[in-house]
Amino acid sequence: MPPIIYKSPLPVRLKAPKGRITPLSAPDIHVGKSLVAACPKRIRGEKLAEMKQIIRKYLGKKKEYFVDVHATYSVTKKPDGTKMGQGKGLIDYFVARVPAGKTIFHIPTTSPFNALGFDDPIYKVLKKAAAKVAIPCVFRTQNNLFRVHNIKYISQKKILKDQLIQFNQYRSKLFTKDDNNT
Repeated sequence: MPPIIYKSPLPVRLKAPKGRITPLSAPDIHVGKSLVAACPKRIRGEKLAEMKQIIRKYLGKKKEYFVDVHATYSVTKKPDGTKMGQGKGLIDYFVARVPAGKTIFHIPTTSPFNALGFDDPIYKVLKKAAAKVAIPCVFRTQNNLFRVHNIKYISQKKILKDQLIQFNQYRSKLFTKDDNNT
């Protein structure tokens, strides 16, 4: 399957207020290996580009990865030596507002046979990418591995449990009828 090509949103060239970083309403979870922000911060667009280069260098052209944050908010700065007042300065750079728990990069892995420990080379690359950003980051692995050989055992246990519940309900009805008759 060819890699999915996704074009990131372009930054809007409007002067934006500093604003606040709104927290996530739900956890940001993806199947695979992820680099997650541990605290809310703003990341510069240049730093995101450096992180992309590091990950792309390791993965090559064929493997896919997803960037979940994009630098779309502008930050302005007045030239040096300018006096107070005289309006807002020119756009200097762009940032991404990243709340705590937001996935920055995510490399999808569906094979259950990949290494599950932190000695996996993907974590070394994500660690290099996290070093480029001045925020604390956490690595997350999410996989949907279930013990297939236990499904039969689990289903038998569930059937026995349901039968026991039905028996207890039937027995309680019998005893309530007997109490009413005597």
